[in-house]
Amino acid sequence: MAPETVHPVAVFPDRRFGLVQPWEDVSGESVLRAARALVDHPAWEPGFTEVWDLRFAGSVVIEPWTIPRLLAFETEVRDRMAGSRTVFVTDHRPLITYAAQFYARLVRPLGRSVVACRTEEEAARYLVGDSIPRLRRDRAA
Repeated sequence: MAPETVHPVAVFPDRRFGLVQPWEDVSGESVLRAARALVDHPAWEPGFTEVWDLRFAGSVVIEPWTIPRLLAFETEVRDRMAGSRTVFVTDHRPLITYAAQFYARLVRPLGRSVVACRTEEEAARYLVGDSIPRLRRDRAA
């Protein structure tokens, strides 16, 4: 059995955002683990922007059976996400953009705001500062 994927997660209190930056394949389970790590991070505060930088991710497959679990998670952490916006950086990948738009519709009734950006520059409009840090080095060629 393969080890569970844990995507890199960091919180930047001075810039008021938290970052998940997958460098591997993304699944519904890995999203849930990373989202939990982000909101449970000691530096996370309500009102911070949640950034999912998917530019370096492999495949992104959210299995249909994980969707109710994602919604249950969002409901559970609603107070810790109060006033937060979620920004997805999709790197011009249409299927990821569609998934982000679906997620936006899923969590809108919970008062959550979600935007899909194609580039880092577009996403930077929602952040304090002008760039998204890299949480790990590029893989060796």
